[in-house]
Amino acid sequence: MSSGTTQLIGANQLNTSSSITPFGFEVWFMGKRFTDFSVNTNGVLQFGNITVATEANTHAIATKEPRISPLSSGTLLNLETAPITGSFKTAGTGKIHYKLVGTSPNRYLVIEWKDILLNHRNISGQTATFQAHIYETTPRTGATTEGGRIYFVYGEMPTDFRNGSNNGVVAQVHLGIGAGISPQNYLGLQVDGGIAAPIPNTTDNDGEANSANYHNIIASESNVPLLHTTVANSRRFINLEVEEVTGLPDNFQAICVTDTKIDLTWINPNVTNAVGAVLYRSTDNVNFSFQNQVPIGTNIYSDSGLIPGQTYYYHLYLVNEGKLSKLGGTASVVATTGATANYSVTSGKWSDASTWSKGTVPNINDDVVINCSDIVYVDTDASCRHLTVLITAKLRFANGGHTLVIGGNLNNEGVVDMNGSNTNLIVAGNINSSNSWMSGATATVTLNGTSHQTITNTGTSTIVTNSGSLTAASFNLINDNELDLGNNCSTSTANLPFPKATVRNISGYDPNLYNTLTGVTVNINHPANNELEIWVVPAGASTAYLLSADNGGSGANYTNVTFSDHATTAVSAYAGINHNFANESVRPQCQELSKITSAINADWQILVNDDDDTNPGGQLFTVSLNFESRSTVDELSFNNLIVQNTSTAGVTLAHSIRVTGHLTLTDGVVNTGNNEVIFNDNATASDGSNESYIDGVARKTGDDAFVFPVGNGGYIASIAITAPADPSDEFTAQYFHVAPATTAYDPNIKDDINLTKISDCEYWIINREVGASNVQVSLSYENTRSCGVGKSADLRIARWDTGSTRWENEGNGGDVTVGALNGIISSADVVNFSPFTLATQDPIGTPLPTGLLNFTVNQSKQGVLARWKALNDKTLAYYQLQRSTDGQKFVNTGQKITFNDAVNPVHQYSVWDKGATVGLSPVLYYRLKTVSSNGAYRYSQIKVLNFQTSYNIVSTVPNPFTDELTVNYTLPFEQTVSIEIRTLLGQTIQVYHQKAAKGSNQLQLSKLSTLPKGSYLLVLRHKDGTLTRTIVK
Repeated sequence: MSSGTTQLIGANQLNTSSSITPFGFEVWFMGKRFTDFSVNTNGVLQFGNITVATEANTHAIATKEPRISPLSSGTLLNLETAPITGSFKTAGTGKIHYKLVGTSPNRYLVIEWKDILLNHRNISGQTATFQAHIYETTPRTGATTEGGRIYFVYGEMPTDFRNGSNNGVVAQVHLGIGAGISPQNYLGLQVDGGIAAPIPNTTDNDGEANSANYHNIIASESNVPLLHTTVANSRRFINLEVEEVTGLPDNFQAICVTDTKIDLTWINPNVTNAVGAVLYRSTDNVNFSFQNQVPIGTNIYSDSGLIPGQTYYYHLYLVNEGKLSKLGGTASVVATTGATANYSVTSGKWSDASTWSKGTVPNINDDVVINCSDIVYVDTDASCRHLTVLITAKLRFANGGHTLVIGGNLNNEGVVDMNGSNTNLIVAGNINSSNSWMSGATATVTLNGTSHQTITNTGTSTIVTNSGSLTAASFNLINDNELDLGNNCSTSTANLPFPKATVRNISGYDPNLYNTLTGVTVNINHPANNELEIWVVPAGASTAYLLSADNGGSGANYTNVTFSDHATTAVSAYAGINHNFANESVRPQCQELSKITSAINADWQILVNDDDDTNPGGQLFTVSLNFESRSTVDELSFNNLIVQNTSTAGVTLAHSIRVTGHLTLTDGVVNTGNNEVIFNDNATASDGSNESYIDGVARKTGDDAFVFPVGNGGYIASIAITAPADPSDEFTAQYFHVAPATTAYDPNIKDDINLTKISDCEYWIINREVGASNVQVSLSYENTRSCGVGKSADLRIARWDTGSTRWENEGNGGDVTVGALNGIISSADVVNFSPFTLATQDPIGTPLPTGLLNFTVNQSKQGVLARWKALNDKTLAYYQLQRSTDGQKFVNTGQKITFNDAVNPVHQYSVWDKGATVGLSPVLYYRLKTVSSNGAYRYSQIKVLNFQTSYNIVSTVPNPFTDELTVNYTLPFEQTVSIEIRTLLGQTIQVYHQKAAKGSNQLQLSKLSTLPKGSYLLVLRHKDGTLTRTIVK
């Protein structure tokens, strides 16, 4: 190298080391990452931030650090003492210098030892020049990157390594690498002697075999010194290169993401020559920096100290002694830290401030996160805003009927366990569950949002299908042989050879009925409960599980004490305390009961031991084991579900849900989309109403009579079946408030003898999905919804027969109540299932009143214009538009509209309400009265028109808000308005401007996440003044 270099050591230097110098890139050597190096005059380069010793590169060099040596002496010369070297020296023209060559990712550093006297006593002037080329380590991309490569390159070399005036022995000159001070940590190649070419020396001065991971490619030489050449373009070189990394990491993902921490996990390949996994991190997905290296056996890394709300990008590589693996498709992760929240810092009670990162119990304004591996017990009535349960975490409701109110969204990535007794969960936002949900046998979930709610589930649910208890015969004696097994969680029954052991077999267990132990209830009369050990042995098992604990103090009897996973306190919490356990529920010492299982049809056992005869005696009155049968289903499941959503959008199911207990429909429509509401055997539902029903498919499993609370288009339209024959039978039902003619079910194709007229307003689809049971079907009717009914005796249930492709008569078996509605039942069991609707069989041919296809009202300058379309209205006498200011009392408005005899079967009508003027009412209600030629009449669905007469802020949603806020407002005429966000003291924080139209307008405010939590004023400035609304973040 003649220019552009940086000097490390100058001329005439003997046994000298350089200072620490950065490479300018990353280098992996011997499986470790380095960014710095140092060199000495004896031909050694050492990696890392520790200065290299001045000695030559033998295993006895005074360093443990990884190093390389293009050339160094491996034996003593005559008269030399320490170090073990011929003591290289830079000549008067010599130096050690370096130069960075190339561009990323193929840069390399050239370090040159120039004009080196290989024996510092040498007076002949013969010098050696040699180099080390060290390539940066970068992710492997085929042949395009050179990482994991080191070159030794040689120039003119002397023919005599000795001083001419010194009769010392010839030095054995070596080149190679080292990683420690033991012989096995050194690899050398002997390069002098009479051999034709240097080869890896398996018996060099360390006496150990050389590493098979290094492939030494050496050009052929014919005489000694083997490394000498004077031809610049034909230098001798040695290439030290590691093999490619075998295998790639898989399933790289982020878990347990908090506001300041991201846990990363992956799967290492089964076969690999890698020694570690290397992580890089970026915040822009462009500039990645080294994060950490972990041993190859590790598959998880916790990246902490992060910025809340920041998105981080990660790359994962495997590394061997000097190469990084290729970046596989599964080796990249993007994760965003959460917003600042109140995180659990340990397992514990919700009511305990020490459970939480803020040191305070969460309230309705707090976002809460249950951290990975933590179990938080809802042991009191509690509340929060948004709640996230991270993977491996558990939210567990304790026994006692506690209620948790979530004012926002519930995101479950771990386990939500509602198996505690009489638990209540109230959610105002969305529910998203991607892992495990345990619905419990007595739990209730309420959806009470004031805006649209969605339920999403990609996980599973555990449901309870059966429960019972078994009781042991009473005990006469408690063992007191002083055998103390301490607080082991479990032990082999062989370790319980009590000569006087109190052992009771509990018979009657059937694994086909029960598969989960949920509680152990005991009554023990004993002077000191601290001396008692209570063990349970599953049926057919050889392992006993400890329930009680060595409590220390004398305490009191175990009087009606239940061991339960859902107790608020573990029995071990009373260690050393004289505690009265009477009528309490406690968690077992350290074993969850639900994990003590048996699939053997045999007896369970209870063992009671007195480990100290200080207070001998006592009698066990009773022991009962409580069991449940639990199964896993794909749907998000609820024992009792209450729908109490007051928004017009109601609740939407992104996935199917399951009800095992009771569905209460109070307010809000459940929109299933392509999904279902599934009712288990013995599950029930409330009647529903026009304000709350299932709009979509409802499925019922079991042998119970059932009323499906389905509806559509603003109407409840219940349909019922009598009891199927088998508990596994399944039926589905759905209601459509549209004319069958709009589908493939032509009302004119029918059994003309028995059916006079098919409904033009509605139909149901009910199908037998599983089983072969035939059932009677009941259809509800309501005069307005069903387009007028007339006499119920003339009604018939019609079924579209897919075989004959016409409507068939299923008869009228009499009047029934279907939910809260009137209805009729089929005259016999229905054998085939398909669309159903109401029809008439009128001897004088009076059809059902006509049905509307649509009905709309719109405001304009002239007033209100009503439009509608109708089918088959030849029997029409007239239409009459009606208006109301309160939705209760209606008056006629506009002229009567008579039959349109146009040829087109779909008839169109319109009428003006010119009396709807400004000042009449902010909101107007309209309906259409249809009067048939026989005098029968019906009313349409009521339409609501916001007839705005003044300025108004209609709504601000969501409220509370986080990052975005939508403002809905009305104006009496077009103008430009400004909307301001102010503090409660009146300080203006943000201002928005909008050119708004007459009537309804909307403005979305964004980027509000930086605002502190609290209350603010939203001020709308218009041409005639201001409007103010309080908003909350």
